[in-house]
Amino acid sequence: MNSCILMATVIGNPELRYTQENQTAIAQMLVEFQGGKPEDPPSTLKVVGWGNLATEIQQSYTIGDHIVIEGRLKMDTIDRPEGFKEKRAELVAGRIHRLEGAASVSGTVPT
Repeated sequence: MNSCILMATVIGNPELRYTQENQTAIAQMLVEFQGGKPEDPPSTLKVVGWGNLATEIQQSYTIGDHIVIEGRLKMDTIDRPEGFKEKRAELVAGRIHRLEGAASVSGTVPT
């Protein structure tokens, strides 16, 4: 089972587009999340939502929002012009929840 729950901050305004085949909505946005230790730099991840969730993402979230994303992790392989393959992760969202009073998003994670 591939299941992921991530607490993050939106760092890129959502972009909405539609598939050519059946005009299904697809939204994507960039989020940032803290590492496991206070000294770890934050990581960036692309979040993708489909259908009604895509429309909700585009209408409801902006840069600086603190959210919890439930979904599944997907790995893509991209052929680079330099001649090597690059692996990139993205989170395919199933649900997104806004965090109210979310100062803890950038706080430390206990180890």
